[in-house]
Amino acid sequence: LSPELQEAMGGDAAGAVMASSKNNKQKKKKREVELTPEELRKAKKESKRMKRKLQQLADRREKKEARASVYATLSEHALDEREFKIMSSSSKLGHKMTKRERLKHYLELERAGIELTAEQKDELYETGADVD
Repeated sequence: LSPELQEAMGGDAAGAVMASSKNNKQKKKKREVELTPEELRKAKKESKRMKRKLQQLADRREKKEARASVYATLSEHALDEREFKIMSSSSKLGHKMTKRERLKHYLELERAGIELTAEQKDELYETGADVD
């Protein structure tokens, strides 16, 4: 090394050579591990993709579990066929039921275990002798 460099580095030529050899060893180690900027970008891009894919899989799994619990609660609270027969369609709102439809509805209510009013019972169980 030149005398000016030796003075700038601390004055000792042997110490400078030792320090530079340590730096060279560290640089060599770094060079072995170092990647080009392109390779770094590619690796980061791939890791971002993997993170995103893993996150999507986790989200799907959570949604599937939530969906299963919703379906379970729906099946617990589902109506049976008798209860569905009792209910009437909204398209029949404002429609006057015929006598036959009323009697059929009263019979379904009674079979489902719902108490009928006195008027409904009278209409359902009227005898042919009362009719003029």
